[in-house]
Amino acid sequence: MAMKDLADITTEERLQYDFTEEINKLDAKINPLTVLTNQISKRGTVNSVVHYWYQEELDNRWDTLGATLASDGATVTVSSSYARFHQWDVVKIPETGWVGIISGAVDDASLDCSVINDGSGEATAGENVLIMGPSIGEGSGGVTPYQGNVTPQYNLTTTLQRTFKVTRETMVNAMHGGKELERLHNKKGREFARDLEYHLWHGIRLLKSTGPISADSAQAHRFNGGLLYYMKDIGNATSPDGESTDTDINGALTESAFQSWLFDAFKYTDTLYLFCGKYGLQAIDNWARGKLKMVPSDKSYGLNITEYPLAGRMAYIVDATRVLEASPSGETDYEGTIVALDLADIKFFWYVDQTVKLYTNLETAKQALNQREDGFQCQFTIEMGNAKRHSIADGITGVG
Repeated sequence: MAMKDLADITTEERLQYDFTEEINKLDAKINPLTVLTNQISKRGTVNSVVHYWYQEELDNRWDTLGATLASDGATVTVSSSYARFHQWDVVKIPETGWVGIISGAVDDASLDCSVINDGSGEATAGENVLIMGPSIGEGSGGVTPYQGNVTPQYNLTTTLQRTFKVTRETMVNAMHGGKELERLHNKKGREFARDLEYHLWHGIRLLKSTGPISADSAQAHRFNGGLLYYMKDIGNATSPDGESTDTDINGALTESAFQSWLFDAFKYTDTLYLFCGKYGLQAIDNWARGKLKMVPSDKSYGLNITEYPLAGRMAYIVDATRVLEASPSGETDYEGTIVALDLADIKFFWYVDQTVKLYTNLETAKQALNQREDGFQCQFTIEMGNAKRHSIADGITGVG
């Protein structure tokens, strides 16, 4: 009988299995970010290799004086950020109590104002100016429409693949327990979970119009930007979102320093997940043990998550020691890092029909006589709404 041609292999012989849920259950500690963004955040689907979103935040209500202002002064000179001021805005100098309303169009840093309250004395350059918002009088024609600004952002999808093979003899050999293929599925599945996790953290957004590898030179190669790419500048890649709230602990972590950092991190949200490297986890466990409360297993998705109590806010401690770890040389050290993420601001997207899949019998018909080749593949991207809703504490060297 003639050997089957590759094209003649039936769908029953070459199979694919959706492995998305299973891969997150193999060992949750190696991919906590993947697990949580696929559960807590909105997990969606994209049908474009480029994913766009818009970023916005509330208007900045503060500026500083650019020149001295007398108690009865009617011209307020502000810094170069004058574009945030508009006609009819009521403004206040908190240090002196001076209050005025901008009476003319804003074309430069000198604001024409009508004084509402003289205040207690002269205000000097550098003092704060608060924008209280527009107020209009009876019969007024109203304020000039102002829509504000939104900032477009984007990320790329990337495709991950990992294949493996086993010979006919090894697959059933007693030395390998007769279950070598089963072992490889488990081992390579966990490695693939780690691949996905590291790309989510460390990826740098880049499109190569021709592949960086000669065998793929005629094809585009896309790399997704990971969370650290959007949160801070990395190497030659400049963060497209501006830096997040970062704090260099530069030593042992004390509870007071931890709470001070958290206070700033909570500026834009009231729920944060703190992904902790070794030293951060040790420090929190040392001085907060009596305060910590374990999150029930049915709400922690296989992870060890602990609640750190704060007034009116929720901080969840996540063991990320298998991800935020030290390199063998110690040159790159994430052991001393805590990354605080507002997971409601992070969205994970699979490309259409490209969730994690296990593909079987990838070998050619001829190869199938003596070996079996299987593999994992997926295509995905991630969205970080606004980096300012997240924070990093690094430089932790021990317990304070």
